[in-house]
Amino acid sequence: MIDTLGLMITEMKRMIDDRQSNPERIAQVGIFGGCFVGCAFTTAVFILLGCWAIKVLWKAAFG
Repeated sequence: MIDTLGLMITEMKRMIDDRQSNPERIAQVGIFGGCFVGCAFTTAVFILLGCWAIKVLWKAAFG
């Protein structure tokens, strides 16, 4: 997952216009990076909750 995040950040840096000032570039990378990290965290939480729900339902159905 860290490799994928690193690749996404590298691609974002390429998309950012070189004519931007350094603070603008830092802000843009920070916003995009924060969105990707937040999305990855949210996905992990949903996966864990889904696994827990399946476990509970399985236990209720098959005892």
